[in-house]
Amino acid sequence: MRRAILFPKVVEARRMRVYETFTVQFEQAAKEVARLDGDPTLASVYVSRSTWDRWMVGDIKGLPRRPTCRVLAPSRRDG
Repeated sequence: MRRAILFPKVVEARRMRVYETFTVQFEQAAKEVARLDGDPTLASVYVSRSTWDRWMVGDIKGLPRRPTCRVLAPSRRDG
């Protein structure tokens, strides 16, 4: 089901309009969250191109997996 979601608006506002730009930022955030949370497994979390494409058009069936949510969620690093 396609529905309006916030993800495309956020990536647009942060000037991450293309997958490659988003990936660089996401990987940096994953490493930072891994460091802050003391969970090294988070450093290897990534978003596939097909997932990115689905998110951009609103084709979402549920929440992302928990590790992905931990990287995407606003946290103390945004303060």
